[in-house]
Amino acid sequence: MEAENVKRVVDLGGNIGLSSVFFAKQYPGAEICCVEPIPDNIALLRRNVEINHLQIRIVTAAVGAKDGKARFELSVDPRQHAVSDSKVITPGVRSVDVEVLSVPSLMRLMGWEEIDLLKIDIEGGEVEVLGGRPQWLEKVHCIIGEGHIGAGYTIEACRRDLEPMGFEVELIRSYGGAVMFLARRAA
Repeated sequence: MEAENVKRVVDLGGNIGLSSVFFAKQYPGAEICCVEPIPDNIALLRRNVEINHLQIRIVTAAVGAKDGKARFELSVDPRQHAVSDSKVITPGVRSVDVEVLSVPSLMRLMGWEEIDLLKIDIEGGEVEVLGGRPQWLEKVHCIIGEGHIGAGYTIEACRRDLEPMGFEVELIRSYGGAVMFLARRAA
């Protein structure tokens, strides 16, 4: 993807902001929206954006198929944070309640009609967000993401979701229970 063609980037699962910082430097004219729900990550994300003197819109929320609320159970190992299905707070387990926004809501928030580049690494939530052939995918030009096999997001699942929406899906790498993929609009 040519740098001058990338004007709108969404980083779903922004973590501490390293991808957003990379995108801001790679595509200096682009508007960037970075979405992250975990408070400890948000603090580092804000600091990384600040020390790099970048204009990145940070949205403190999770992403989902629809707007709402979710509870994240936080693990000592940040790779193990999980959305809790329970309304009951488990004693001894640190949790945080977060706002959940859909991609169309994020697009409205940013004032965008399209997304040039969508990065997604949401620790198993890919099935919910990309599955079911949501209409908003028609407004996305390129996706780079990580699918989590344990959550059912294999490269085959990714292809089933994205190819009917006009994407060519390429497996970049498979490793440790995850697949990294690139999906571009078919020519």
